[in-house]
Parts: sequence; structure tokens; C-alpha cells
Amino acid sequence: KFLKKIFIFLEKTYEEKIAESTNANKEIGNRCDISQPHLVTLNEDPQLSHKLKYTLKELPVYVGRKHGNPTPQIQLSGIGIKVNHAIFKKDMNSNEVCLKPFDPEAKEYIFINGKKMTNNEGVFLKHMDKITFGTSSYFLFMKSSNGQDIYSVDWESASTELKNEMDEATKRTDEENEKKKQEELDS
Repeated sequence: KFLKKIFIFLEKTYEEKIAESTNANKEIGNRCDISQPHLVTLNEDPQLSHKLKYTLKELPVYVGRKHGNPTPQIQLSGIGIKVNHAIFKKDMNSNEVCLKPFDPEAKEYIFINGKKMTNNEGVFLKHMDKITFGTSSYFLFMKSSNGQDIYSVDWESASTELKNEMDEATKRTDEENEKKKQEELDS
């Protein structure tokens, strides 16, 4: 039976194999309704970027490590990722998607458009917001998509935006520290 499957596979033309692969990819892609709010992964490897999508239609959606409680629908690993990292919720009044840290310490490792999350209350997301969890998990938030508009943002632009914001924050902190030192010297 196993050998029969191998022979059937080997007898297929290259075009038939490509068609099967394309259909399988369409099937996987159809699991996420892109006309609804969703996340698109951004990856340093262009072959992997924009491939994985997470639906945000049925909220709440949890983000964290695989042993989180509740088990996160979006499972991540890496530096800065907390077991129970974040939650996407729907605001009952406005019907907008809100991203909140699930672990209070996680706000240090949640960035939106390069800016660190500053409170535990969360942020209402806007179409095309770039979200970074930890130090290396990049996503693009889409309220809806035509399937092509996701390519206007890539990993490089999102990581450059984050780096520039972090450099600016470091510069502000250095300037504040220098000012305090000067004030102490003057008094």
C-alpha cells in the first residue's frame, strides 16, 4: 500500500504536483477569513513573511507560550515572551479590537508601530498597525484585507521602525540623565 502511494506520487507530472500544492495552500489560507480582523506574520525570511495568518474574528484571542493558561491560540517563544503574554479583546462599546498585556510585565515586551506599550489598559488597534511581541515576533494587524495589501509592509520596515523608536527612547533617557547630573552639579 505504501509503495503504491509512492508510485502514484512519482507518476504525477510536475504541473500536477504544483496544482496540488497550490490547492493545499489555498485551503490553509482559507482558514483565516481575511475580510475579518486578522494578524499577518512578518518574518526576516521573505519566503516565510506574510504566509501565516491568525483570525481575530472570535475574541478573546490569547498570545503566549504553549503552556499558558488558557492555552494561547497564538503560541510564541523567544526573548521577552511571557507564558501568558497578551490578549486581543473586542471592546463592547465600539466593537474595536483592543490589545492588552495579559501578564503586567509583558507590556515591556509589546510594541505597536515601534512604540512600547505604556499601560496595562491596552491599545485599540488601527488598520495596518505593526505589532512586536518580545524581541522578534512581528505581526501586521489588518481590519480586513484584499490579500495583496499585506505586502505593503515587510519585516525590514517594521524592525527598522522598532529600532528607530528604541534608539530615540535611549537618546531621551540619556539626555534626561545628563540633565539630572548637571542639575546636581549646579546645586
